[in-house]
Amino acid sequence: MQRIRHNRLNLALAHLALITYTIIALFPLLVILINSFKTRKAIFREPLALPTPDTFSLVG
Repeated sequence: MQRIRHNRLNLALAHLALITYTIIALFPLLVILINSFKTRKAIFREPLALPTPDTFSLVG
C-alpha cells in the first residue's frame, strides 16, 4: 500500500515538472506569435500585451 502511494506521488511530481517545463518552453513561442501581429512600436511599448485593433497589423 505504501509503495502504491509512493509511486503515485512520484508520478504526480513528474507530471508537474513536465507541465512546468512545457509552459516555460512554449512561452517564448507565444510571445513571438502575439508580437507578429503588432507594429514594431507596439512591440517595444508593450511586448506582452495582446494585439489591439490599432496594433493589429502585419506591416512592421
